[in-house]
This record gives sequence, C-alpha cells and structure tokens, in this order.
Amino acid sequence: MSIRTHVGRERARGRFNGPEDVRIVKMLLASVYPLAGLSVNTTMDGGTIGMIMRFQREVVGLTTPDGVVSPNGRTWRTLLAATSDSRYAMLTDQCVLKPKYSLMNRHYVF
Repeated sequence: MSIRTHVGRERARGRFNGPEDVRIVKMLLASVYPLAGLSVNTTMDGGTIGMIMRFQREVVGLTTPDGVVSPNGRTWRTLLAATSDSRYAMLTDQCVLKPKYSLMNRHYVF
C-alpha cells in the first residue's frame, strides 16, 4: 500500500490530496482511532487534518505537527507500522490503540 501525493494541509509545492490517497490515509487513521467517527471517503476536510495532526503528536511524537502525510515520510511510515502491527499498542503509552475487552465478542480488541 502506498500513496502518490501529499495528503493533508496544502503547501505551495507538490501535489496534494489525490482522492485515492486521501481515502487510504483516512482508512488507516480510522483504524488507529476507531471511536473518532472519521468517515472514510475522498474528501479532505478540517477534521481529517486534525486527525493527522493528532496522530503526528500522539504516535509519531512530533512537537509541532504539520498536518501532512507525505509519501515515504515519517508520518506515512509510522501510520503503516501502527496499522499493520497490533503489538504496536503495547510499545507506547502515547498510542491510543490500547486493548479493550469486548463483552459482546468475549475477547480483547485493539
């Protein structure tokens, strides 16, 4: 899985917010923050930029998040790692992916 354009807050240079790239980033963010109510579509909006910045602050560890996910950038690589490895939840207290026991399914979910 990869993206071809920068996703998030637009800057003066480069291609931004390709519809399929926006959908991929939103899908990954929704899996990291399942209770945030982020709708997975191709529209870039303030809520999505806010979620990118939250991820950059809480998981990537940036003190000044820029709200941009760049192809092969630090945020992109961390987003892929956070969504492909469920053990990531155990690696940091900053990550919101913490196991919760589901009474309905009778097992722990991430």
